[in-house]
This record gives sequence, C-alpha cells and structure tokens, in this order.
Amino acid sequence: SDLTEADYASDDVLHRMLMPLIPGAHWISEESEQDAPLVHGEPTWVVDPLDGTREFVRGLPEFGVTVGLFVDDRLVLGAAGLPSDGVVMTGLLDGERREARRNGEPMAALDLEREVRRVVVSRNDYERHRIHLQLPWDVYPCGSAVVKLAHAADGSADVYFSTGPRSIWDVAGGTA
Repeated sequence: SDLTEADYASDDVLHRMLMPLIPGAHWISEESEQDAPLVHGEPTWVVDPLDGTREFVRGLPEFGVTVGLFVDDRLVLGAAGLPSDGVVMTGLLDGERREARRNGEPMAALDLEREVRRVVVSRNDYERHRIHLQLPWDVYPCGSAVVKLAHAADGSADVYFSTGPRSIWDVAGGTA
C-alpha cells in the first residue's frame, strides 16, 4: 500500500515521545529503516504508526496505531489506538501480572472456553475471496491487524483469522 504523510508524521511523533522513556532502546517501525528485525536482549519499541493505510485513504474507520515494547526478548507492554472510535487499549505483561485496559478502565479477562460465533478477517482477503465464505461462523471483514486484534480483545469477535504472515509491528501492540 502507498504510504501517506500521516504514516510518516505519526512515526515521527511516536519516536519523539517514546524514545526518551527508555534511554538506549531500539526502534522498529514499519515506516523507519532498521538494521535488525529485533535486537535480542535489549529494549525495543515496535511500532506501526498507521496500521491500515489503505482503509485510512479510503475513508474507512478501520485503521489504528500500534505500539509494543519488548524487554529481554519478551513482549511486556502494548497499546492499540483506534482514532475513529476514540479508543486506546493497553496491555501489560509483567511476569504473572496481566492487565488490559480500554480508555484507562480495566477490561474483563476473555473466556477462552467460549463458543466461537463471530470471526474477523482481513478485508483484503475477504474481497479477494482468499477466505472461504462458507465458514460455520458469522464472518466479517475489517481493515488493519490492530483493529482486528482489538475486536478479538474486547469480545466483538471471538477469533481473528489471517491467511498469511504478519509483521511484528502489525501484531506486537495488539497482542499485548
């Protein structure tokens, strides 16, 4: 997809705000050049400053901002910003401590035993018929990976299916 000025502006703002928080941390962003995919053993910010550029350009509300932090090769912190919904979801993974919040309010833990009823898939895959349309669940297409992960985290969807690999910046923040 084509990058926009918004992709680069968001990357610049996030870089300026996050890098001073952990001196010496590394930066991996979809919009920035990096020497290594992940610097093992060292703090690393992993960012997609505008996930869903295609949807953003089309005027669809299915785009977001995603930030993850790796420390000692483990994802420890993540955030997913959904500007169209006015929502910021955060996740903390600190040893045994697991905490998720939506706009600062604690989120209920997901019931991993719940029945699958609703599945979110890539809009691109759906439109190109890469997803078999006769799945036994309600299937709905959506833009960016971070929005799909947010839907799975807040219970709007039970499962996020993907037909292909995703980059670390696509999933780090939303996974946390």
